[in-house]
Amino acid sequence: MEFNVVQNISVYPNPAAHNIMVYGLNGTETLVLHHISGQQQLHVKATDSNMQLEVNHLVPGIYILTVTDTSGAVLSTYKIVKQ
Repeated sequence: MEFNVVQNISVYPNPAAHNIMVYGLNGTETLVLHHISGQQQLHVKATDSNMQLEVNHLVPGIYILTVTDTSGAVLSTYKIVKQ
């Protein structure tokens, strides 16, 4: 589920068990994954237009993935379900 979309970014699979694929980046964004309780779980600087985020170590639940540009502006926000 997408909350806010400024850049055409695709995130799948959702729900996810092991990895989340993020497509449509320009390679300069920051990807941050928070548990729904607010605890940050991942913080990754994009290095390519496609990124794979490993989520197999996370407990099942609902997470929020936020993609920001180099200035910190939010480009996209997604609700992710971890199985």
